[in-house]
Amino acid sequence: YNEIGILEKNVMKLHKYLKANLGLQFAIVISAYRYGKEMGKTGKKLRAKAKNIFYHSTGKMGRGIALMEAHKRFAKNGDWVGYIDLDLPVKLKKFKEIEKIIRQNNCDLIVGSRYGNGSIKGPLKRKILSLGYVLLANLILFGSKRVDDFQAGFKFWRKETLDEIIGRFGKLDERWFFDTQLVYYAQKLGKKICYLPVEYKLGENDKSTVNSVADSANFFFNL
Repeated sequence: YNEIGILEKNVMKLHKYLKANLGLQFAIVISAYRYGKEMGKTGKKLRAKAKNIFYHSTGKMGRGIALMEAHKRFAKNGDWVGYIDLDLPVKLKKFKEIEKIIRQNNCDLIVGSRYGNGSIKGPLKRKILSLGYVLLANLILFGSKRVDDFQAGFKFWRKETLDEIIGRFGKLDERWFFDTQLVYYAQKLGKKICYLPVEYKLGENDKSTVNSVADSANFFFNL
């Protein structure tokens, strides 16, 4: 997203919540796609406000490249890595449930699920495309090993899980197919995947860089 208008507000909102409620050490990495000087200026401003906020720009478009570069550059001293989209589509109290799952120490990948016991609010076209993709991906890739969700912008993984996936299968897709590959390869390696139902909604700035028709076609082609 080109979310410069909500960057500072939402990052500080997230930081304030995690600092007050999370019983784990954490760092926030703003991994921007390619939004230049203004985004960089705000990123540096946020970095000055808190030592555990970092800013990184990939110079390329895509969720996959943003997450893989942030993982490689900033996760060296961490045990878990995760992400939430900048428009904060999931209620922040879900981080307490993430912490609980991490402390139980029996999951390798935690996936926020909008289906099953979760929910999704947004334009009907996007909901239909999203659900259609999940159903088709389950049919083609997973068969009887049903997966609840792939693309929700709320996932967490052990650092060594993604390291092992990339080591075995090579670099993952730089754009939006990254999430599907992450879940697919984790399951292929026998990793324990935990699904956390979430109420998922579009943020206040619904101007996505994802072209819902073109990228949906890309998803289906990648399958």
